[in-house]
Amino acid sequence: FPELDVYFNPDGSAWSMSLKGGVLLYQNSADGKTYRDANPWGGLQVAFNPSNKISLRFNYESGNMQPSLFQIENYGAFTDSLEYQCGNPALKPGFMHSLNLYTTINRIISFRLWANIAPTDMRTFMSAGYGLRPDGIEGPFVRYDWINSRRSEWGLTASFNRIFFNALQVNCSAGFTQYYQRYKESSNRRTYAFGSMFLKYFNQPKGITAALMYDLGGNSGVTPQYVNYGYYDSFALFIAKEFRSKWGMQLSYYLPVHFTNCERTTVFNSDPLVGRAWNNNALRSDNSFVLTVYYQFSGGKQVRSLNHYEK
Repeated sequence: FPELDVYFNPDGSAWSMSLKGGVLLYQNSADGKTYRDANPWGGLQVAFNPSNKISLRFNYESGNMQPSLFQIENYGAFTDSLEYQCGNPALKPGFMHSLNLYTTINRIISFRLWANIAPTDMRTFMSAGYGLRPDGIEGPFVRYDWINSRRSEWGLTASFNRIFFNALQVNCSAGFTQYYQRYKESSNRRTYAFGSMFLKYFNQPKGITAALMYDLGGNSGVTPQYVNYGYYDSFALFIAKEFRSKWGMQLSYYLPVHFTNCERTTVFNSDPLVGRAWNNNALRSDNSFVLTVYYQFSGGKQVRSLNHYEK
């Protein structure tokens, strides 16, 4: 509140623009304490279509995330004998700029270039503490404080989608994403590639559909002290058959074929705590299949007939 929306599209023009914005009023109350804040937000969308074969679109949005009272309290507490969590009264709201550029050529090839930039992101940061612990021992412990880090993400994706011979659909995409986080002298950066392939054969007169799908990806989580990375891939086969008697069968099968080790690695590095962990869940889905048999009941009868004549 308030909010403003403006749309502009000149007659006969190949481009259009819309603009929106407003102010977010925030209030959080707990235990007799109240936190208030006001933050602006906005968005911009520009579309350009010079012909039926080429289209361009640019989107910009900004937004924020408000801290909770727990995150800005000036005191903390032990969650166990070795970990202490504390708020930060100087913690600023998180703010994000999001930019997206889309282009499509002949409705077959498309590209997407995007970026998320956060000058202030809210994260926990581990540091070494020393004092009297709940176990009655005066010694070291891990202290978790809320901080404002710098965060950036960006990526590029290319896609291809086309139907051949009115029976075979080919859909492929590939790209990469990079994550970056920094706070003072601590920083982490990670880049990973991804891709997918989808081949679909359909024969409507015979009621047959078959598809082969392959997916390659990798989820990468990054903070100034933490990195989670690793690749996974999967093959899947889908076959469906419809019969004239309104019943059909569907089979989904996950093939035990991999081009990656499907291993996830987690690494965290700080003054009080250093660790590394691995996990692999690929074998849980290998060789799994789902067989479905279904019957379609009557879809309803015609209850109204309308004839329209034009002179």
